[in-house]
Amino acid sequence: MLKNAHNCVQNCAQYEQFSEFVWCGPQAEILQWLGYPSEVHRTTTEDGYVLQLDRIPRHGRPAVFLANQMAGSASAYLVLGKGRALGCVLYDAGFDVWLGNFRGTQFSLGHRTLSAKQDKFWDFGWHENGALDNPAMMEYVLRHTGQPQLVFVGHSMGGTTLLVTADARPALLPRVRAAFLLAPAAFMGRTRERSLLALHRVANATQVSAARSNDQH
Repeated sequence: MLKNAHNCVQNCAQYEQFSEFVWCGPQAEILQWLGYPSEVHRTTTEDGYVLQLDRIPRHGRPAVFLANQMAGSASAYLVLGKGRALGCVLYDAGFDVWLGNFRGTQFSLGHRTLSAKQDKFWDFGWHENGALDNPAMMEYVLRHTGQPQLVFVGHSMGGTTLLVTADARPALLPRVRAAFLLAPAAFMGRTRERSLLALHRVANATQVSAARSNDQH
């Protein structure tokens, strides 16, 4: 199995971009090949989904939680390797790194009562990722480390889910020291930040122009 991790890192590192749909092996194997320590943890959501968290441990250091993107997993934060992958860079910078895997990823297919072969298991979306998965994983990290706060990083859908968490579980927000949302999918029309409102108007104008151009063709 370690050979799979080796091949994945080697293959992905050859490209500036890589497919999120490539299976990249268990995170612990990738980390072992890269020379990093690793731990595997699991926690259960309020509605029974068993989620895996992969940790690059620096005990006693500030905790950072990374939320995965759509159709990906925590592997996406590792496969570019040492000095390039975000998980590795954060660990090398002194953080205690926790990599989340939302329900439905290949590493979070467990449930207290349901099987992943049942349709009911798959009756969820990014709302549940934000309202249920994030709180379960973030509270686990805080409880396990004893840290008063954590740093949140989310790419694409991972960033979107924190906006859901902020609405569904506002009591958790004071435990978030800082949040970095990398290309989150979100509507900006109701933000109070003036710079974002200006970008929102530009984005809307661009969309309208593109729609008219398509209609003409």
